[in-house]
Amino acid sequence: MPKLIAWFVDNPVAANLLMFILITSGLLALQDVRKEEFPNIEAPVVTVMVPYLGAAPAEVETGVCTRIEESIDGIENIVKVKTTAAEGACNVMVELEINADRAKALDDIKAQVNAITTFPANTERPLFRKSLCAAW
Repeated sequence: MPKLIAWFVDNPVAANLLMFILITSGLLALQDVRKEEFPNIEAPVVTVMVPYLGAAPAEVETGVCTRIEESIDGIENIVKVKTTAAEGACNVMVELEINADRAKALDDIKAQVNAITTFPANTERPLFRKSLCAAW
């Protein structure tokens, strides 16, 4: 290593030429770098929405949200479950592990939620979707 440094000290034109080549190639490569302020990333999130017409949030929580949380509790690759009970609807966001198979997880969640037979009478069919980004 000291010989290389000594060679550059003895040949200042070579050192300046190398510096010029590195800076020029960096500036040329900078044009090809893809820049996005808000990139489209596909976050591993499955959303379950169950309409419960005419119900207060407390009824939605006890009648729908709690049952969904209990039914999907044992599914693999689930990192976090966020449930929102609003007037007339229950919204469950299930965050999966990064490398999880989203199609399989969606099928597992569908099977578990559709197997629930104790939903109140005014609930409609659950709606499932793979989300493109998480709103945590």
